[in-house]
Amino acid sequence: MSKVSENSAWQSFVMGTYWASAKLVILFAILCYLISGYQLSAERIFVAAALYNSSRLPIALFLPFAFQSIFECRVSLSRLQKFLELEEYDESDTTDKIIADGIANDETHNEKMPLLKVKSESSVSSISDDEKPLVELINYSSTWNAQNPAHEDATVLRNISLSVRRGQLVVIAGAVGSGKSSLLLSILRETQRTWGSLRTRGRVAYTSQEAWIFPGTIRDNILFGNPYVKSRYDKAVEICALKQDFSQLPFGDKSSVGDRGQSLSGGQKARISLARTIYQDADIYLLDDPLSAVDPAVGRFLFDRCIKKHLRSKATILVTHQVQHLQSADLVILMRGGEIVASGDLEELKQTQIYNEIIQETEKSYNMQRTESEGGANVRSIKFSISEGTDNVYSKNDSLNDLTHSRLSLPSPSISAGSYSPIAGKQEEELPYVEEDRAQGAVPWRVYFLYIRAMAHPWILALLMILFAATVQAFTNFIDWWLNKWTNAAELATKQYEKAERHAVHEEYVDHLQLGPFTFRETLTDYRNVFIAMVCTLVVASIIRAFWFRLTQVTASRVLHDMMFQRVVGTRIIFFDKNPIGRILNRFSKDIGTLDDQLSFSFFDFAMVRI
Repeated sequence: MSKVSENSAWQSFVMGTYWASAKLVILFAILCYLISGYQLSAERIFVAAALYNSSRLPIALFLPFAFQSIFECRVSLSRLQKFLELEEYDESDTTDKIIADGIANDETHNEKMPLLKVKSESSVSSISDDEKPLVELINYSSTWNAQNPAHEDATVLRNISLSVRRGQLVVIAGAVGSGKSSLLLSILRETQRTWGSLRTRGRVAYTSQEAWIFPGTIRDNILFGNPYVKSRYDKAVEICALKQDFSQLPFGDKSSVGDRGQSLSGGQKARISLARTIYQDADIYLLDDPLSAVDPAVGRFLFDRCIKKHLRSKATILVTHQVQHLQSADLVILMRGGEIVASGDLEELKQTQIYNEIIQETEKSYNMQRTESEGGANVRSIKFSISEGTDNVYSKNDSLNDLTHSRLSLPSPSISAGSYSPIAGKQEEELPYVEEDRAQGAVPWRVYFLYIRAMAHPWILALLMILFAATVQAFTNFIDWWLNKWTNAAELATKQYEKAERHAVHEEYVDHLQLGPFTFRETLTDYRNVFIAMVCTLVVASIIRAFWFRLTQVTASRVLHDMMFQRVVGTRIIFFDKNPIGRILNRFSKDIGTLDDQLSFSFFDFAMVRI
């Protein structure tokens, strides 16, 4: 509020001087004219006054606001400049500098994301060629810290060599913090390359470890701005186990998910995020532990129907801590400390000591992480025995509908937040995503009255507005009348004392001014002094009027803000399900800002002109 008050004070000064600027400029012009040795004449003075009055708006009002806009623009331009000055790089730099022995011959250590996406190297022939890898990393190292990439703690990946072809399923396992997610982000070029080569061919789709849901409908989250193709959409919904959820909702996939998916469970958000990725129909799929938020039954269904079957013709890299899925992988990669410590066929890896160490580290780290996230509650330990089948949990012959009903028949206390169950909440309160309403046409009178009531009591406000307006207008009219008397007296004095000195004319000439029953003896010096005093008084009165009116507008803005805050705090929870947080914050920021800036000047100008 202190910044708003300070800004309001400056605006009051600008608007106050604007209303008195015409008389103020005339005063300066007359003083300069007299100092130069000339005498006043009505012809010159009133022509100059008309000229100054016509230029008052752009000079006295638009120019100060232009400076304010320039300062605000500089802030935006500085942000744009920082972005535009980022170093660009050619994506081919990360793919074409491989010499015969497979070592990267590249001395560039400061890789930046390009402003413009470089055209992909992939073509129809290269994508259809199963012999060429769609993802290829050779001695690849990367870092998060672009300022000091050589620092040991900044390195996230070290000497990664990986090749994934079409139709391959690569499963990456390792403890928490071993670099699995960083590897996927490096393929997406979200890290800074320090050494090696990275090549991707074709379109890439990515599912993050934490499901990302934006405000809107479920369908909007799955389509993600892409055209709706019914067959492809239905397939993505089916293999991601979402059909039963849609059937439980009165509006189906057009139901609102709320802000950040707050009306969804963890498992539902994970499956919607996975369905969004599947719908992209990409060539390369990067899946960062998408099965961790669902229960074992649904997780097995997603792995078999979605990852193994639907993505069998794609290049798929799956990060998971559920090592029962390793037996289905074409290539198993074990990571520790940002490095690949072992890779190959599962049966071969099971014969090594490093495999048992990684499995134990993974079990310990994930159990510890889950315990911390659940506040020390009892959690189900991860089953790492590959020999233990999961047929007792899920059978491929079971239908998804039977699976769903069997899960829903369990006692409710045993169902976790990520369980496969319909979207929580009462169906009678479930509403589709509601677009923001905008009032059109003329503004109702009650809105004006509400704003005026927020400024001050209507009668007090009207009385003071009339008083200030009458005072300023009285001073303005008196100055015009006094200037007319002054110029007439100056012309008479010039004719009477043509050969006299200018200072003698001002002292010797005496004008008899008649004001009703009173007669005043005024010299030209008296006229000048009174004119200066009246103009200064007009400026002060105009600034005080603007400051008082602006103060009432700041009060109105604060009152309306508090009223809106009380209404939002006291509203029903369903209001937050239908309206995203960003939309609500926009009303508290942008709309209140409009009250403080644009509306304040417009309403002040309207009130003063009309009165």
